[in-house]
Amino acid sequence: MEPFSRWKISDSDREQDLVFHSSHGNHKSASKHAEILRGIIKEDIEKGFALPFPITALHFIPNASLAPLGCVKQSTLDMFGNWAIKYRMTHDQSFPGPSNKSVNL
Repeated sequence: MEPFSRWKISDSDREQDLVFHSSHGNHKSASKHAEILRGIIKEDIEKGFALPFPITALHFIPNASLAPLGCVKQSTLDMFGNWAIKYRMTHDQSFPGPSNKSVNL
């Protein structure tokens, strides 16, 4: 058996999932914390960790897939050892489309 074969997805299923995810959009937490996410994404772009492009370009990228963004609040320690609130961007790789397949399922 070929490694990772259970995760293979046909081109038609991938395209169907891509259409579904692009119409579904991000999770509600992304809308709720839109300004925070804009700051996180801006910082990622400036550091060279992300490359923005229009969603319409997805259909021109071979084997592209899409995952909804979310934003979670978590507690962390600051540089002085004090508890602080931090927001973290998430990519929900477990959110399946019509194929019922995802990175984590």
